[in-house]
Parts: sequence; structure tokens; C-alpha cells
Amino acid sequence: MPTTQAAPVHQDRGGLVSAGRCPGGLVPGAMSVVGGACGRHDGAVLEVRVLTGDDWPQWREVRLAALSEAPYAYGSTYADWVDADERQWRDRLDGPGFHNVLVLLDGAPAGIATGIPSGEPGVAELISMYVCPAARGHGVGDRLIDEVAAAAAAAGAHTLRLNVTQGNAHAGNLYARNGFHDVTPNPDPGRNGVQYERTMVRRLDRAPRSTLA
Repeated sequence: MPTTQAAPVHQDRGGLVSAGRCPGGLVPGAMSVVGGACGRHDGAVLEVRVLTGDDWPQWREVRLAALSEAPYAYGSTYADWVDADERQWRDRLDGPGFHNVLVLLDGAPAGIATGIPSGEPGVAELISMYVCPAARGHGVGDRLIDEVAAAAAAAGAHTLRLNVTQGNAHAGNLYARNGFHDVTPNPDPGRNGVQYERTMVRRLDRAPRSTLA
């Protein structure tokens, strides 16, 4: 795609827990470190970073991996973004009300997600969710969800909503484990042939998974 053509800033509902490869309530730029009792009891250290447009190279690395390995899971495509310039990446991260989260596992990129306003009062959406295969089983997906949920609640939302693509059982199981439940089948054909299967919601008065015994 020519770099003079703007890459679309649209939303990818839900996301993926991938089986492919991956590259090696906070304020933007802040970091929290989670290990032991806050995550899985396997000694892994999770670092949570909130990204803005200034962090676009970190986001780009993981996002392109997601779009390359799992095109069925997103409304965007690898072709939409592989040639996108710095301004396009910055615009994606600095969308109004966007809360972009990167989790590092033992210092390596492990997953991303974004929370956005839905346009409906009190409802936020979880989009662009991706967990790298090497990071699965270490609580990365749980932590991404909790960070997006906390930011949405702090912004006044009472509900977090997402869509799961057809056949994406790993993601559906992750969301169900984190308190989401199905509300309706989703007939929206999505963009670029993406088939949404389920709409799921979570009430934001639910305690985050990382605080539960």
C-alpha cells in the first residue's frame, strides 16, 4: 500500500490468543510490575505499559505480528498497516479516549490490547487483543483485560464489551474466564471478510482476576 494513503483507523472487536510466532488505571508511560501472587505462580514477571503515540515502534512490532499470523481475527489487515508511516501509527494510538496496553513477560513483548469509548453512555470496548504464543499460560491475557477494564471504569464506564470472531475458541475461553458472558450472536460480517460470532460483555464492578485468590 502506498504510504501516501492513510491506513484506516477503525476498530478490531475482540482479538486473539495466538498459536503463531511473536517478536521478542496507569497513566501513559507508566509501568507496573506483576509477579508471584498477582499472576501465575511460575516466577514470571509481567510489566504493564500504557502506550501513546510516542511509543508507536513498540506497538507496531506486536501489531504487525498479530495481523500477519491471524488475519481472520481482525478487521484490519497486514496490508493496511505494513507500509503505514509514523503519523498513521501515532494517530492509531492517540485516538480519542484510547487506552493502549502492552504487557512484557520477562522483558519481552507478550501482548497488546486497547480500550476505547463505544459511543454508548457507560459502555467501553476492548479491541485489538493479542497474546503471543510464548506468553500463553502466564496470565498475560488476564492482565491485559484487567488493565483495560480498570481504565474504562476510571473513565466512568460500567460495561466492557467485545466481539469474538468465528471459531476463535481460545479467545472466547479467555474472556469467559475473566467474567465476560454472551449477550447475543453477532450478525455483523465485519471488515475484510471477518466473521463475528459472539458479542460478550463484562460488568465493571467485578473484581479484577489478578486480585482474586
